[in-house]
Amino acid sequence: MSAHEAGALHAPGYGSVATVPAWLHPPEDVNELLPELWADSVRRAGDGSLEVGGVGVRDLAAEHGTPAYVLDEADFRARAVAFRDAFQDAFADLCGGADVYYACKAFLCAEVARWLAHDGLRLDTCSGGEMAIVGIGVCRKLLVGEFSKVLLHSFSPVR
Repeated sequence: MSAHEAGALHAPGYGSVATVPAWLHPPEDVNELLPELWADSVRRAGDGSLEVGGVGVRDLAAEHGTPAYVLDEADFRARAVAFRDAFQDAFADLCGGADVYYACKAFLCAEVARWLAHDGLRLDTCSGGEMAIVGIGVCRKLLVGEFSKVLLHSFSPVR
């Protein structure tokens, strides 16, 4: 199986359902850190291992165990704010701006919910688990699906 920067499922020849967008090409160097996919602070150390925000992933693994989901807070928040600002600017004349919603199904923990609320983004939630993490009073949310009707009656506001 060949390598692909968007993951093995996008590699040509993977099963019969592989879909490769025309604009997404296999990298010349499979070890290259593509800026579209990695946080700005991700670098290769001298031994080839990764560092995120100046911290080696081997050190993180030793301290916290694996598997681990590692986020660079500054990069995550900067990208989220850039999306928010771009949509505010693009729709300012048309309707006074636009709300930007983060899809909680992408990744959610209480700290990410706090970052997003603090930075003026909204949360798209669609399950009881997501609502339990976010809480009713954290920030504006979008509830999706039939289950959302039940959730609205099951959770009391956080003050």
